[in-house]
Amino acid sequence: MTQKNSDHLRKQPTQERAQATVERIVSASGRVLAGHGYSGCSTNRIADEAGVSKGSIYQYFADKDEILTQLAQTTMNKVMSDVGAAIDVHLGGDLMKLGRCVLEASFDTIELHQPVLQPLLLEAPHIDVIGMTASIRQRAQDIARAYIAMKPGEFRTDLDSEAMIFVLFTTLTATMVSYLTGTTDLSRERITATLTQLAAECLTSPGPAPAG
Repeated sequence: MTQKNSDHLRKQPTQERAQATVERIVSASGRVLAGHGYSGCSTNRIADEAGVSKGSIYQYFADKDEILTQLAQTTMNKVMSDVGAAIDVHLGGDLMKLGRCVLEASFDTIELHQPVLQPLLLEAPHIDVIGMTASIRQRAQDIARAYIAMKPGEFRTDLDSEAMIFVLFTTLTATMVSYLTGTTDLSRERITATLTQLAAECLTSPGPAPAG
């Protein structure tokens, strides 16, 4: 279950109008963050962008970090929803095909939200963006375990599944963060192809040796 977006609110909005104000503030913070970065994302700029007074912001949020934490959670809920939908569509088929489709969906959704996610990851590490994805990462790992348990003949006989799942998902997370933050010049296509190849070689049984 994902964390509720209202967890960080200073004052809980109980009326539709108040809730709309909160949503407008959070949405405005995303535009300001994308345009000015974390350091330039002040409550004054957020208030101006949202069309509300600075006092209205402090009715619901103690500071800009509370606003941006809710923005991060709202954004990651959308990311997890997109990835979860891809899992649901392809669940039950071949594990490697499922992995490729979910990988493509993951890149699609993080690229969509990159203007918000990049400055959060680079400039605001105290806002635990990656930690907000714990539920979808746990679901994906549980599915991988289930596939391996149900169809052991399709996987390496020497496979340490727990260690391999940990290593692969840790590698995937770190790779996607590097891609999001622009710390690699590698293209999406090269990254996804290599991740797919890595998973296949690490998990699946090798084919028969070529005839000598």
